[in-house]
Amino acid sequence: MHELKLLHLSHVQLDGSYAEFCTRLRWLCWNKFPLDSIPTDFPLGSLVVLEMQYSGLRQVFKGTKRLSSLKILDLSHSHSLTEITDFSFCPNLEKLILVDCERLVDVNESIGNLERLVYLSMKDCKNIRMLPENMIMLKSLETLIISGCTNLNELSVEMLRNMEFLKVLEMDEIPITQLWRGRSSCILSSLPCSLVDLSVRGCNLSDDDFPRDFSNLSSLRRLNVGNNPICVLPNCIQGLTRLDDLSFRECTRLKSLVGLPNLPHLTISGCISLEKITYQYFQGGLHATCVGDNRNLVEWEDTFKVEPIGRVDVDMINLLGLCNLESMATIRMHKPFSSAIDRSPVQGKEQNKPTAIQTAQTKNRAKTTKPQQELKLLTPKQNFKG
Repeated sequence: MHELKLLHLSHVQLDGSYAEFCTRLRWLCWNKFPLDSIPTDFPLGSLVVLEMQYSGLRQVFKGTKRLSSLKILDLSHSHSLTEITDFSFCPNLEKLILVDCERLVDVNESIGNLERLVYLSMKDCKNIRMLPENMIMLKSLETLIISGCTNLNELSVEMLRNMEFLKVLEMDEIPITQLWRGRSSCILSSLPCSLVDLSVRGCNLSDDDFPRDFSNLSSLRRLNVGNNPICVLPNCIQGLTRLDDLSFRECTRLKSLVGLPNLPHLTISGCISLEKITYQYFQGGLHATCVGDNRNLVEWEDTFKVEPIGRVDVDMINLLGLCNLESMATIRMHKPFSSAIDRSPVQGKEQNKPTAIQTAQTKNRAKTTKPQQELKLLTPKQNFKG
């Protein structure tokens, strides 16, 4: 099949010589490639894309091989891979994917010569100890993913700072406080100003580890600080007025988000200690919010507020049919956790029942009555003063 350009194989083992094997291939995807290296007689000179996920490769090539046309190399989940030979064999590489190459310890110094490399992912390469210093030469790099490289013990700040076209940086689970003891805030404030997407989820960052401001990250649109032991909204986030997506997922110690910038998407699922959310200025409109298990959240600006029943207007209490509180059993209120919240005020009309007051379900308990001052009412905040 001399004209074959695209070939996808999976769990296949071939016998014989590779010398005449599909000499004009442009794209080869061979999942679970069984050999420990690519044979020297394999005709790969025309390849643009080479994907060998879940392969048995220990090294890519034996001997010297030059693939001038190769632009994408994906060796993800190749658990036996221990080294990658000189990158001079693919000088025009644009995308290198090494996800979950768990035995890979070193990255060849020649990676710095890949002038056209725009995408590099080494996610979950758990045995990588350090990145080569000459990665500072990757001037074209736009995406760098090193999340899950938990044994990384050295990372050059100068390298990151000089990647002037870097747009996406994912450093999840990297021990930042160990790499740069006492300098975490300085490091985070030195990231390249070109960044659009930054993820530092699970990096063990506390309140003091964040810088005072992120003025250098004026282009940032997406920020993930989830699963970190922060208690309040870091001041540096307040100045990120261009943010579109902000995630605090699984920040279990987070108690308040006071002074949030107005943004389209907020994730607070798993923030079990969160009590209060307010904004610097609220422009109205609906926001997509990912919530869940926010059991202590009692105030969300322009959405709802839990008030002691003693502060509620008497007419409002009568309107809701709660005039005889002392004789009532415990009231269970359901908070309006929804991505599209109806913010209309409480009305005595059937045209628009307030979603902020979900059906008050009474739960009869034998010989148990809550005192009046402990009962609380969930209402839209704009209906109350003070």
